[in-house]
Amino acid sequence: MAGEKDKNNSPGFKITDKRFSSKISEEVRETEKAAKEKVSEDEQMEEKKKSLKERIFSRWKADSHNQNDMLPEDSNKEAHFPEIDFSSFIISLGTQAMMHLGEIPDPLSRKKEKNLSLAKQTIDLLAMIQEKTKGNLTIQEEQLIENLLYELRIKYVKESK
Repeated sequence: MAGEKDKNNSPGFKITDKRFSSKISEEVRETEKAAKEKVSEDEQMEEKKKSLKERIFSRWKADSHNQNDMLPEDSNKEAHFPEIDFSSFIISLGTQAMMHLGEIPDPLSRKKEKNLSLAKQTIDLLAMIQEKTKGNLTIQEEQLIENLLYELRIKYVKESK
């Protein structure tokens, strides 16, 4: 009898609700999940829409501020650099182009100097990278390089007049 009670308490089957209301509740859960993912994607897109110039300047200011804070005895220590990925590589090339356009000062001399031929070469390099990586980038990376090239080309045209 004791064995029969154990069998009765733990049935070997699963009860599932297959009524119409359970299907609706599952669809509602899936719709809510998709809506949350959409909101998350929208927030990410808003973050990417920040001005490239603002992002470049904020990185440059932070780097120059950190360099000013270094004491002479700290100069022999290895510097901590952010992880290199495609976006940081593209932004570093954009920063170089901005420097050659005279938009930001040279980090070493602290002077704004224009060199339009180097700016054009860097912009062309970014355009070549865009062309060669077409179809292999994430949407965010494509937008980053496209927006950066647009801003740099506009600035180059203004400076070359």
